[in-house]
Amino acid sequence: MKVKLLKLLIIPFFLTLGYFILITYPYFYSKINRYDSLGFLSLVEEKELRIKESGKADNHLVKEEKIAGKFKATENNLGIVLVKFTRFGKVLDQVEFRLGEEGKKIWYYKNKYRAAEFQNNQYFTFGFPPVVNSKNKNYFFEIESLAGTYKNGVGVSLGEPQVALVYKYTRDDLLNLDTLSSFIFKKSIYVVRSVNFLQNWQILSTFVLSLFFILLIQKKKIKIPSIVRFLPQIKTNSKRTFRQIISKIKSNYLSPEKKTVKFSKRVTRNFALTKLYLRFLNTNTKKRLAVGLFIFFLALTYRYSSSLVNLDKLFYAGLGGGGDYDQFVRAATCALSFCSWILHQNLLIGSSILGVFYQVFGFTGGLKAYLYLMIILSSIVAPLPYVLLSRKNWITIGGAIGSFFLATSDFLTEVALNFPPDNGSTFIFSMFFIVYLLTMHFGTIRWLLFFGFVGFFDGMFKALFLINDLITFVLFVPIAFFEKAKGKGKSLFRKQNIRILLLSLIPLLVFLVLYSAWEYFVYIKFSMYYFLRGLLLSGGASYVSYTSLAGGSSGEAFVSQLFYLLVSVMVMIKRLIQYVDLHVIFLAPIFFGLFFFSFIILPQKTKFPTRKFIVVSILSIVTIVLLVFIKNDYFKIHQVFAGEYIIDNWTDQTYINIFLFAGIITLFIVNFKYTALKLSLPIIPYIIMLIILTKNSPFPRISTQVVAWSIILFAYIIDWIIMNINGYSIKRIRILFTCLILILFISMHSLPKMVVMISQLYSGIAESQSTSKYLKWVNSQLPNNSIILAGGKSDLVTLGESLKNPIVYNVLWNAAVIIKPNEIPGVSPTDFSIIPELKNKDNFKRNKYIILEDDVYIWRGRLTGTGDGVFTTDPKSTTALHARNFSLRVYKSNPTLKKAIYELKLKKDSSN
Repeated sequence: MKVKLLKLLIIPFFLTLGYFILITYPYFYSKINRYDSLGFLSLVEEKELRIKESGKADNHLVKEEKIAGKFKATENNLGIVLVKFTRFGKVLDQVEFRLGEEGKKIWYYKNKYRAAEFQNNQYFTFGFPPVVNSKNKNYFFEIESLAGTYKNGVGVSLGEPQVALVYKYTRDDLLNLDTLSSFIFKKSIYVVRSVNFLQNWQILSTFVLSLFFILLIQKKKIKIPSIVRFLPQIKTNSKRTFRQIISKIKSNYLSPEKKTVKFSKRVTRNFALTKLYLRFLNTNTKKRLAVGLFIFFLALTYRYSSSLVNLDKLFYAGLGGGGDYDQFVRAATCALSFCSWILHQNLLIGSSILGVFYQVFGFTGGLKAYLYLMIILSSIVAPLPYVLLSRKNWITIGGAIGSFFLATSDFLTEVALNFPPDNGSTFIFSMFFIVYLLTMHFGTIRWLLFFGFVGFFDGMFKALFLINDLITFVLFVPIAFFEKAKGKGKSLFRKQNIRILLLSLIPLLVFLVLYSAWEYFVYIKFSMYYFLRGLLLSGGASYVSYTSLAGGSSGEAFVSQLFYLLVSVMVMIKRLIQYVDLHVIFLAPIFFGLFFFSFIILPQKTKFPTRKFIVVSILSIVTIVLLVFIKNDYFKIHQVFAGEYIIDNWTDQTYINIFLFAGIITLFIVNFKYTALKLSLPIIPYIIMLIILTKNSPFPRISTQVVAWSIILFAYIIDWIIMNINGYSIKRIRILFTCLILILFISMHSLPKMVVMISQLYSGIAESQSTSKYLKWVNSQLPNNSIILAGGKSDLVTLGESLKNPIVYNVLWNAAVIIKPNEIPGVSPTDFSIIPELKNKDNFKRNKYIILEDDVYIWRGRLTGTGDGVFTTDPKSTTALHARNFSLRVYKSNPTLKKAIYELKLKKDSSN
């Protein structure tokens, strides 16, 4: 029995050991950030130091300010001091690092460094000639800013540990037993601290899941062939199968007494007749619905948990910033009366929906309702891979993986919370895509008419998609014509096919008629053109800067344009990988699975696909050449695509990921040929548009549709690979491969995401309760004549729901909005001008200007003249407020909550 148990544990043990080595070996090589490792013979020792700061502007390090720290070296050969930094703005600073030994008057080492090289919350290496006899000696270091400002500079990261020491060893040093034991012990401590809690969960889950599957396979009553037969048995005769399971459990685990047996029979019989059993166990549709609802609620919970901890990044937090989403929030206030503001935003339907919410729930309530609507719409998109791929069988590995990816996607969660109009556009486009697939399947006049209407609705939700949908409808005509004519077995050019051609034109005609009517309405009412007509009349002048990549003579210009567009494809793929959060461990199995079943001769194949292999080889060589050109900066590519910071941000893994992703798309196209075009038609024009705009439009939110449908494509390919595995007669291989995919996905993706979600829920609810208590106290302490100066960290909706006083909300600019309870502010960007208001002494006599705990740090920065353009310390300035005329004081404090209310006061000796 013991020998058998040991055999069962061998595979889980080695799988877990392999996974442990996979995630820990970089730290044995002294990995200190995402790009750099110092080598195996370097020992990193993290220190809990208390860093002293000479500055007063939060953790910003401005000119002539410095940080200092002391430490005791515990080993010889001290060679590097590591410090974590936080970046602010463009980081134009330069710092000087100095290291000295305690008791000596001269510095051992000092050097200057460009602060632009510092990465957020990652160690930066301040290296120096190794101190051979450093053990048990005390050292101190200073880092001084030479040109830092509040807007552009660095500060010490608040994440601990902030400092680490690196000792450099040689092989000869480790021949000493004491040195070797200390080296191994401290390196192990660094590895354990660096492999975070989530990865420890992954290690445990890898062992548990692999052991579970091994036990399942080893069960005598449930051999692998039995498992394969078991799932179809549930589908064809679920009631009988369920009774057999209950009988087996009863005979093995329940007491043999008559009363118990009778009771279990009665329970089994009654449960088999319940509506729950009949609905959720007897039909595939209900099972698919149950799984789809589970994925939907998972996505909903994940997005909601994120909204609790990122309040300062929600879409309405930018109110007063003068940006697109600031104008979107403002324009919606008059959307129902159809003002011209909503036409300039190209977010017509989104503005109208938000305007309805304003009328029903009030201003802040409308913002909250709109946010929740976007969370729901984003959550509806998540189950699409599973729903689309489970049509024939409700169990789909690829569909489940794709849906879980979408449900826990940080990028799509960010879009739902921060860029809701783009999130709504992703939902509408997804519906447009599904209607396209259904139209191709049914092909009736009703579906053709509906397809045209949905395309018009999609374009009106976001004007950029008017171009995409128009091109889609044009491309739809030959594809639909070919499909219908081919189905009738007739020549494509016979007279009988004129009717098919006219039917294929219906979606395009519906789109053009509806859009033309809309253009006519806009011109009559506002004497202006809408998106497409304006684009045609201007010749696309506003897009010239986005499409222009290179100049030169006609021949040279064509070649250079083609070359830069091909590089744009690589850049766009890199961004997609980043947004989707794909890694080699996910891309590589898909790539090699596609490659294997594309060229390895299966039992049903008799001939090697030579043409396919040549095409794939040529495209792979082109991809590799392009990546080499990019890496080595041929033709100054790094300067052309300056916004990508290729030399700083692209690692070897980035190039590998791009090659794998491009290879997957290539293999998909050469395998499916015309079917690939047919399945991808609605997204192809938009991908071409993204490629053209890649150079100067790196905005992540415009890629949301491609991100969502790339995951759906990957889910489809995973299912295709598994289906091809079924071509082999060895069913054990299929089950083991499927189990391996599930173990990898659950341990490396799902479990960490669940831990993050639970952590966000816990911290978000706790913070919400704390904020609620604070605001209740604030509301009881505020005088009637007080005005709240908010924005930055405070949540507008929470303030609007909790406080009765007017709120002036802004984000470091002058175009603030004054919000009163139960009132909808106007759309004018000058509803409240903060500079004239605060310059007037009489206003301070009439009102008290109150600042809450979350925003006080911004105002402290402003009064030093380093916060933003509202305040200045320049005595010659006449366009901003002079910081010397104002002061901050504690208006009320609460020792229990450890928070306070602050008042902005005008000094008595100040002048207007």
